[in-house]
Amino acid sequence: MAPGLRVGLLGYGVVGRGVAQILDARGDVEIRKILRHTPDKVTEARMTANADEILDDPDIDVIIECMGGLEPAHTYVMRAMQAGKHVVTANKKMLATHIIEIAAACETLDKKCRFEACVGGGIPWIHEILHIRRIDAVTSFRGIFNGTTNYILTRMTEEHASFAEVLAQAQAMGFAEQDPTDDVDGFDARYKGVLTCAAAFGRVPDPEEVPTFGIRGIAPCDLDYARVHGRVIKLVARGSFDGGRLALTVVPTMVREKDPLASVHDNFNGMEAESTTLGRSFYAGQGAGSLPTAHAMVQDLLSIPHPYSIDVHPSGKLAKRPAVYYVRGAKRGPLAELTAQDTGAAILTKPVSLQELKEHLVPEEGQKVFAAEIES
Repeated sequence: MAPGLRVGLLGYGVVGRGVAQILDARGDVEIRKILRHTPDKVTEARMTANADEILDDPDIDVIIECMGGLEPAHTYVMRAMQAGKHVVTANKKMLATHIIEIAAACETLDKKCRFEACVGGGIPWIHEILHIRRIDAVTSFRGIFNGTTNYILTRMTEEHASFAEVLAQAQAMGFAEQDPTDDVDGFDARYKGVLTCAAAFGRVPDPEEVPTFGIRGIAPCDLDYARVHGRVIKLVARGSFDGGRLALTVVPTMVREKDPLASVHDNFNGMEAESTTLGRSFYAGQGAGSLPTAHAMVQDLLSIPHPYSIDVHPSGKLAKRPAVYYVRGAKRGPLAELTAQDTGAAILTKPVSLQELKEHLVPEEGQKVFAAEIES
């Protein structure tokens, strides 16, 4: 698809504005229409509050979806492909939830849905995973997929501040939403892990079935414990595909100080893939933000002419991956059979799956439970 490409832009928030800024500066791609939420936000000739004007326009070649949320984004993406348009999206929640349906529509309708910006912002993570798979089988991945939680953990470590203090700081600086649930409870990283599984393994778990534990209950004492033992706490999504069984977890993890993930600070992301002949490969960079994310979307747009397909299938029941966990703030009784050591302030578990561990976590009165995998 050559210069002269005509685009419909759904959404004009932080990312949508970044996309428009890049495309307008290039001058070889025409943004024909931009969807705004309400008529009062229509401030220039190419803007509209009516999605039909974009989705039904036969002169628009590609829809760039920057709306976020499940609906109406999902409906608009399906309508766009049915109308003969390719799609570029940054909507990880929508795509992780509906990727089986959307991938099937791509095959049936001979259209493309590219989603580089959904995972890792400006880092070409999905591109590199697909690039590796031309030669190698990807066997596993792990990484810091959420910049908000990484910023919080970095500031807490360096300033010895509380979670609440640093969260408020992150919100004031625009690194965290006013409702930070998706970030701090691990859901954002979970959606990105699901999409990475699709690219790396061709298998897609139900996001609701992925065992997930966030950082809401973390305290400076947990970071102190990690530091004394030569470790750093990061929120890590980890996936593997072995013997036809898919495993995926999202959980705070105590990584060794010399681990590449330990050196990823503030709002940056860092991801590692392992494959048969390449071995381990590591990628780091801006995981969010207007222009880094917009850059990924424009790269996807310019790549529409090139061959691209992801053959995805439901994963079935997720495999359980045993690990040793540090647990603080939970009642000892329900954890008795899983306990290997009680330090007084916390317990260390025997090897146990995150699925099983979560079933035994009951908060002590007035406490928030925090759990972190201790990486071997």
